[in-house]
Amino acid sequence: GCATCHGKHAIELATDASLGERSEGVCQQCHEAGDPHGQEFDRIATVLDSLAIATEASRHILEEAEDRGMEVSQALFELEDVTNAEHRARSAIHAFAVGPVRDEVAVGLAITTRAQEAGEEALGEHRFRRIGLSFSTAIIVLLIVALLFKIREMEAVSATAPASSGSGMGSEDS
Repeated sequence: GCATCHGKHAIELATDASLGERSEGVCQQCHEAGDPHGQEFDRIATVLDSLAIATEASRHILEEAEDRGMEVSQALFELEDVTNAEHRARSAIHAFAVGPVRDEVAVGLAITTRAQEAGEEALGEHRFRRIGLSFSTAIIVLLIVALLFKIREMEAVSATAPASSGSGMGSEDS
């Protein structure tokens, strides 16, 4: 029962890290190391770890997109629903089978997948915007350079035009 796993009267907080340790000490009282039932908690711990890893990866990509100025607050908010899936998965541990835990973890993994996709989409949009900004900047610089050449050309024409028109006017008066 619960007291066997959670330390009898001094109930300890169960963590994912201690899941494997407890399973060895408790389960090996009745099951040998190679017994499939004795290894069930190791499989459960692996399933829970997969959710923790996926959650961290999703959070990382969303935070990277957010740091680059992309709007991902909704995806970060939705990612918090993984906590509910984690709690349900940890409660399912008490079935002493990996199946119910895996089912609850699958709900959390679906959330992390959507968050990962939102983060990748935001980073893709960021790359697209940077490329667009680069092209726009290049076009603006080219236009400025072209205007500078045109201004110099017009200055050169206006510098030669008054000298020839001034000498022409003086010759007509004579």
